[in-house]
Amino acid sequence: MIADALRLQKELGQFVRMHAEVHALQLKDNEWSILQQVAKVLKPFWDHTNSVSKSCPTIVESLPIYWSLNDLLDDVQKAEGDFEDVDTEIRDAVERGIQKMNKFAKKMDTNLLYYVSSVLDPRIKSSLIGSQLSAQDAGLIISQVREFLKKQYLHEPSMSCVVDRPPAMSETMWKTLRKVHPSQRTLLSDIDRYLDAPPVSWSHHMIDDADEEWVLKWWKANVFSFPQMAKAAQDYLPIPSAEVDCDIAHGRACGQCPWTLCKRAMPIMGLPVDGPRG
Repeated sequence: MIADALRLQKELGQFVRMHAEVHALQLKDNEWSILQQVAKVLKPFWDHTNSVSKSCPTIVESLPIYWSLNDLLDDVQKAEGDFEDVDTEIRDAVERGIQKMNKFAKKMDTNLLYYVSSVLDPRIKSSLIGSQLSAQDAGLIISQVREFLKKQYLHEPSMSCVVDRPPAMSETMWKTLRKVHPSQRTLLSDIDRYLDAPPVSWSHHMIDDADEEWVLKWWKANVFSFPQMAKAAQDYLPIPSAEVDCDIAHGRACGQCPWTLCKRAMPIMGLPVDGPRG
């Protein structure tokens, strides 16, 4: 409605001038300016609402959406970035909005799965957590994510890693070399290798990188390099971000219910589609 009013500002002014009974509704220039600022603040919320309504995003997108809105409100409240000239009244209103968002943030903080899911995008991994939280808090969260994944997806060393001592080598030298060069059995799990490696390079200019199923395809291509993490991706990527199933919220019309998402994700990742388990 605000966007429509701004778009039709000239026409609305003419209408008010032509009808004496609504002259009192004529907005002043500073009031139009405030409306423009309000529209600018609310647009990201509108965009995210439309995105959620149309595509039913998964839990992997929950933290990026929340934190992007949190950054927006923080910039408005502090009059920084694109909001340096924002009106004081809007800043006060946003401050109250931040207080409400913080209540939701505390609820998210009690569920580690939001953070576990956020690292499953190889373009992001733990870098988003590190950029949004203090070094101490980020380190704690990432450590908890790592521990959770290792408990849920146990490392299974390959038996081919077991190598006998070469006949020509002394027992002492064999033990020394094995101590200096640990066998594959004691090397990092693929969970550690994945989390410790930098995020995968991504370009705004590559058409393939803009594919909405890029993450699923990446995991399919790298399932043998990171088998345990791939299992986590299989389990968590299809989870919807909303508590209410979108097939219920949209009268089963959107085709994006949790099982539909699973059926879409599994073939892309090279997994059989044989119905929900449990």
